[in-house]
Amino acid sequence: DMGVRERVIIHTPMLAVCASADDCITLPSYRLPNGFIKGTTGAGDAFCSGALIAIEQGKSDREILAYAQTAAIAALRTPDATSGLELLPLLLESFQNFGRQ
Repeated sequence: DMGVRERVIIHTPMLAVCASADDCITLPSYRLPNGFIKGTTGAGDAFCSGALIAIEQGKSDREILAYAQTAAIAALRTPDATSGLELLPLLLESFQNFGRQ
């Protein structure tokens, strides 16, 4: 009664996991180019924000993870917590050619 009601989302450097009553989805992390990461400040918060936006928009569990990972890598590309963030559709397009682990 006091536990998880919809889903559990876990973020690791290698992959993201979204477990719900219906399924358990994993999505490997992006393979980032050498020198891409300029700082890690705010990446976890950005991941959570991307997930919450996708949940609010009624996206699938796989899309939730994709939004979350995209927001996180946007935060990784600058040394501060916010300079790398843009509108999510632009970020999704910017990183679509990155391979996955």
